[in-house]
Formats: sequence, structure tokens, C-alpha cells
Amino acid sequence: MLLVYGGSPLTEEQKLVALEKKFTAIGLQLDMALEKAQREVELKALSKELTSLDLLFSGFSKWFASTPNHSLEQCRVRYLIFF
Repeated sequence: MLLVYGGSPLTEEQKLVALEKKFTAIGLQLDMALEKAQREVELKALSKELTSLDLLFSGFSKWFASTPNHSLEQCRVRYLIFF
């Protein structure tokens, strides 16, 4: 029922425009919430990857410090083991 009994089309059109603006605003808020959630997921994945790389680097550093003589081949093999 678009027209309220005895109402004017202009009033009804204004109500529809206001409703459209509200739905547009809700859509924008949903888009922003989705983008924020996606950023948080990416940040969490990046954080996990950085933690893994830190552990790999720590292990490589300990190995390098504990081995007195390093040849290029030993480092290359150790690098291939890590990556």
C-alpha cells in the first residue's frame, strides 16, 4: 500500500527516498564491515607467517652460531631445508 488513505503521492515519494537513503547507508556500513573483517583475516595470516619466519630465522641463526666453519655448500643446504 503505497498511498495512505487520503495521503499525497509526494509524501509517499519522500518516504521512499528516505527509506532508500537508509538502505544505502546500511549497505555502505556493511561494505566497511566486510573490508575491516577481510583486513583482520589478512593481518592474522601475516602475523602467523611472520612468526613462522621468525622461528626459521632463529633456528638458522642458532645453527650458524653453533657451527664453527661454514662453507657455502653447508649454508645452501641449510637454506634449502628451511625453505
